[in-house]
Amino acid sequence: MERHAVLIVTYNRAALLRECVEAVLAQKKPYDAIVIVDNASTDDTPVYLDSLKDREGVFIVREKENLGGAGGFEQGLRYVHTLHCDWITIIDDDAILEPDFLEQIGRAIEKYGQNYACFAGVPLTDGIRRGHRRRVQGKLIKKEKAVPYEEYRKESFSCEIGSFCGLVMADRLIGKIGYPDGRYFIWYDDTEYCLRIAQHTKILNWNRAVIEHKAVVDAGGSYVAGWKEYYGIRNRIHMSLKHYGRMTTTYIILKKRVKGLLLAARLVLKGQPGPARAACCLYRSAIRDGKKGALGLHPVYRPGYRADP
Repeated sequence: MERHAVLIVTYNRAALLRECVEAVLAQKKPYDAIVIVDNASTDDTPVYLDSLKDREGVFIVREKENLGGAGGFEQGLRYVHTLHCDWITIIDDDAILEPDFLEQIGRAIEKYGQNYACFAGVPLTDGIRRGHRRRVQGKLIKKEKAVPYEEYRKESFSCEIGSFCGLVMADRLIGKIGYPDGRYFIWYDDTEYCLRIAQHTKILNWNRAVIEHKAVVDAGGSYVAGWKEYYGIRNRIHMSLKHYGRMTTTYIILKKRVKGLLLAARLVLKGQPGPARAACCLYRSAIRDGKKGALGLHPVYRPGYRADP
């Protein structure tokens, strides 16, 4: 019998974490190990985790500081790898697995396990958000294209990139590709990791395995010129240099520079010269650091930073 582990990374979302863990515990096909990485939460998360610490099969990793999602997944996979399970489901604390999620993944593995070493399900946030599952296209300039909606009507489809929302990887891959790059802090750590996975296997997305993804959809883009934008730009450039080459990276940098200038211009027209300067500084720093490979938590662009007036 193959053994399955699930890795959950959490930070300051105790209520969501409880719902996430309860969904894991309610699986029709039970997990053999549940590993929860707490990124030094300051809310009620530690109290909730204390209530789980004596439960068989539950393993809690407590970090001394917030390592971000990337650091949490890196440390979590290092721990899970010591448990010698065959398959690892990777999720954030806002991913609520449907009761038959692992059962469905087991069926996919039984049917296609000889051809694939990585599987995934379908995350739903007010419907399908295609960005979770992407393909790499192009020769000179590589672009990541979301899998079309119509392919979700099939039993399954394959792709190269999946978010850490219901990704199920074979533990044996770790020996070949290592661990996620925790220095990314947030964003693009899963994309970069999947591109390493793609050197050995594509991802088989099994469309009957469903996750309710309770992410907050920010249609207004309020993070622009904020801390998350910095890591998104920096990490994408670093990832592109590593996997796609200089031509694709130059194209990405050009697009980001134009976006930064347009954002600054809009802020100036709104009578906000201070935020405009801050936005230019953020974009310039992110591009420079991505090119140099200056990763890790930035001393200025820490969680909560915003170039507000």
